[in-house]
Amino acid sequence: MPGFNIGEFKSKIDQAGGLARPNLFYVEFTAPRWMTKQKSLSIGDKLNNLAGTLAGIGSIAQGIGMKGVAGQISSATGVLSTAAGAVNRISKLAGGLGEKPMQMADVQQNLYFFCNSAIMPGISLAPIDFKQHGYGMADRRPNSGIVDQLTLTFTLDNGGMIMKYFHNSLNQVFNYNVNGNDMHSVQSLNNKEAQPFEFGYHDDYIHDELRLTHLKPDGSPITQYTFHGAYPVQIGDVSLSWAANDEITLLPVGFMYRNWTSSHIAGSTTSTGKSLSLGDKLQKIGSIAQTISTFKSPRSVGDAVNLMNNASLVASNFNF
Repeated sequence: MPGFNIGEFKSKIDQAGGLARPNLFYVEFTAPRWMTKQKSLSIGDKLNNLAGTLAGIGSIAQGIGMKGVAGQISSATGVLSTAAGAVNRISKLAGGLGEKPMQMADVQQNLYFFCNSAIMPGISLAPIDFKQHGYGMADRRPNSGIVDQLTLTFTLDNGGMIMKYFHNSLNQVFNYNVNGNDMHSVQSLNNKEAQPFEFGYHDDYIHDELRLTHLKPDGSPITQYTFHGAYPVQIGDVSLSWAANDEITLLPVGFMYRNWTSSHIAGSTTSTGKSLSLGDKLQKIGSIAQTISTFKSPRSVGDAVNLMNNASLVASNFNF
């Protein structure tokens, strides 16, 4: 038997491209369907909508001879329209002052910045007893496949948006956020009225795809897992402690899904018209680091998100 040769060992590792590192990955989410159906209205828009509704009611009142009521409604409509215009002007002015808080759509688009860790789930086969002649020793043969839960851990922000996002997402699956003593209250679930503890429709709350990509040190992908029909099933415990001065708060979230597929991606190739992966985009952004070197150095996760957004604006000039 030949002896161990450290040089040959290193050579074989190098031929395989080196050893994979567990800290190089990112997660991408498509928007859940309940989010794509929602449209967020400003206070000014809501006031305008109410003014329009009152105007319609006023027309009906005028048509049936209730001129006094119609006049009152007309006055109220004018007040609402004026208020809506004022609110929109103030909102526009305030929007240019200071840092804007992250909205739910922003959280959805930036989730991969906050994903701290991930566990690539496996798959196992469930066997059954098979007796070829109907008796005798059983031969165990696979009958079905079992996929494990996907667990992702996210860092929490001081704005509370990550926690709010996942609580809202889970509530779209199961309307749990109600007062247990008020069993007759009605809330909005997937843009529909929902009773307490009612489940939503499966097709309304799923992410069509959730992608987990493992990367090489140069940022190119090794393997990409795609989870089809994913949705949250568990929001884990959050550990808090006065002694944890130098730690960040983490939120574990469990997802189930219909099935997953994996693609073992070869080295990146260049072809015109092909959409770049996020890893490729990050590499491209790195190549123009001199252009964005004047940006503020990030001191927090929020600063890092802002820096990445600014870098993306610059990168758009390079047909990213």
